[in-house]
This record gives sequence, structure tokens and C-alpha cells, in this order.
Amino acid sequence: MDKVKARLIELNASGAEAPEWVHLLPAGRLTTVDGVEYLVDQAALAQIMASQSAHGADLVIDYEHQTHEGGQAPAAGWVKELAARPDGLWGRVQWTERGRAYVANREYRYLSPVLWVEVDSRRVVGLTDLALTNVPRIDNFPPILNKGDVSMNWLERLRKALALGPEAGESQVLEATEQAINSGRGLLATLRTLVGLDDKAEPQKVLEAVKVEVNKAKAAPPAGVTAIPNSLLEALKLRPGAGESEALGAIRGLAEGSAQLAQMQGRLADLERAEVERQANRLVDRGLKEGKITPATKDQVLAWAKTDPKGCEAYLNVAPVVVPMGGLPKAPQRQAAGGAPEGVQAEVNSMLGISPEVFKKHNPASEEV
Repeated sequence: MDKVKARLIELNASGAEAPEWVHLLPAGRLTTVDGVEYLVDQAALAQIMASQSAHGADLVIDYEHQTHEGGQAPAAGWVKELAARPDGLWGRVQWTERGRAYVANREYRYLSPVLWVEVDSRRVVGLTDLALTNVPRIDNFPPILNKGDVSMNWLERLRKALALGPEAGESQVLEATEQAINSGRGLLATLRTLVGLDDKAEPQKVLEAVKVEVNKAKAAPPAGVTAIPNSLLEALKLRPGAGESEALGAIRGLAEGSAQLAQMQGRLADLERAEVERQANRLVDRGLKEGKITPATKDQVLAWAKTDPKGCEAYLNVAPVVVPMGGLPKAPQRQAAGGAPEGVQAEVNSMLGISPEVFKKHNPASEEV
């Protein structure tokens, strides 16, 4: 027998989680990149299952085959159970915390099993251990974490299993799946494998799992197309499922709108400043005309009117006149002949309580000069 390291696959799973059930060996005649051939058929699967049952211990999954290098070889996980399926050998893995994180984060993507192979038939007869690696040696085999990336490929595989053409839509696929399960066409095992269920899963459970996966495939964007989060689409006021071009268009529209808004706000600020200036000058002009402010205090009142126009206006409403607006009063006229006061002098005498007789007594009449 030959001992073969067959670096394989990126484990089948949905989302970014380390899968529980892992496709360990694909069925068929396989060839590694360095030309080593081996066969995984039903006889091979039966021998592997029997060998593991007799051995009893869990199969280790280490890192880069460190188990065979003689040093420390920490486990990334343990294969607790094997299952022979139409598409090959599957294993139920109990991951360690670090191993689970490596797979979930895609820091390790491939598995490499170590096999015993019959020299003549090239049939696999035993599985000793496995390793996480990033250098696969079998071409065209699906990844550890792949359903989230190639959901449309998964849907194509389902169409092929159901003998449907590529034009078949999701509703046709689901209808054909239900008919296949109900009619017992022998596709149940294949469907279990496609959805990652074990060979004991009930038909109804398989059908429900297929519906879930079909919905995922329907929602997934085509290859090379960026999926836009629903929260962003909602914020951009776009329909659910809108593509990258629509999102970019909406974002450009928002950017241009923001620029235009900034320009409008600048213009509005200019208008507001001009209006403040106009109102302040109006109040100052009023104060000057009404004689309630002097030219010397004009600038001070103008600054006040710009910052507090209402306060300034209230002041002008009640302020006293400090500058006579009709010109300065004429000089008192001399009293007329006979000493009687006239004009302004008479008004002054009246305000001071000086009677004409008293004024006449102390201010004898004189002729105008």
C-alpha cells in the first residue's frame, strides 16, 4: 500500500462558520497535482468505514501535517463520526476554538487527508489523519466555506441533480424537488448531501433545507457583483436588492446635493448679513434724525444695532432728545420800552416765577441797540 497525502478541499458550509459536517473525500478516480492517482468508490468507502470502526479513536485534524514531523502537533479539530454518501466520505468534526476561528476567518481553507492506497487498484483503504492547509493538491473541488460565495453554483448542482435546464427558476426547482422527494426517485441521498444533512434526515426536513438554500441562492448577488447591505439601501431610499450602480448614483446625488446646499447656505448667510447691516443703518439714521444720538456716538450705536437690533430700537423709542432738531434758541430779546419783557425773556421769567413788575423794577427799559 502507498501512503498518500491528498490535500483536498475548502470545506462545504454556509456563512462564515466552521462546518460541522465536512466533505473529507470526493467520490471517483482522482489525481493530485503531482500525478498520484487513487480511487474512492463504494468499496473504498466501506473499507475506510470498517477500518475506522475497528480503530475506534477519533481522527485528528492538525495544522500542515505537523503530526508527521515529530514535533508539537496541536489539534485543530477531531473527526467524531464518518458517513459514506454518494458523493464521497463525510466527517462530523468537533473543532477546537482556534481551529474553528481559523476556518471561520478563512485563514485556513483546505483539508489534506493522509490515506492508505492499494498499489494495484489505487483504491483508498484507510484514512489516518487530516490537516488544515492552504495548498490543495486536487483540482476543481469545492471549498471549506463555499456556499456563501458560490450559491448560484449550488443551485446549478441542484438543477443538474433534478435534470432541469439552466433556465429553470427557483419555483420550478422547488416544485421539482418536492416531486422527487414524494415520488421516491432515489434522489433523497443526493439532496441530503447538497444541503449538508446526514443520511438519516427525514424527507420533509430535506425539503425544508432545500427551500432555505434556494432562497439564499436567490438572494445572493451574481458573481462579481457587490451586495449592498439593506440598511444602506434604506438610508439611500432605494428598493431592496438595488445594485451597485444604483447605490453609487444615489451617493453621487447626495454629494452633489450637499455641495448645492452648502452654496445656498453661503448665499443665505450673505443675505442675512446684508439685512442686518441695512436694519442697523436704518436705526442709526433714525436716531440721528430724532436727535437721540450724536454723531460722536454713531459708530457705537451702529455696532449695538447689528448685535441687538430689538434692544437698540427699544432704546430709541424712549430715549430723550439730546440734540435740538430746530436749531439753537435765539438770544433773549431786550425788553420793550417801559421795561416789559417780551419773547423768550417772558417765557424764562414765567418759568422762574418772576412777575413782570419785579422784572421791570430790576431791568429798566432801554433802547434796542
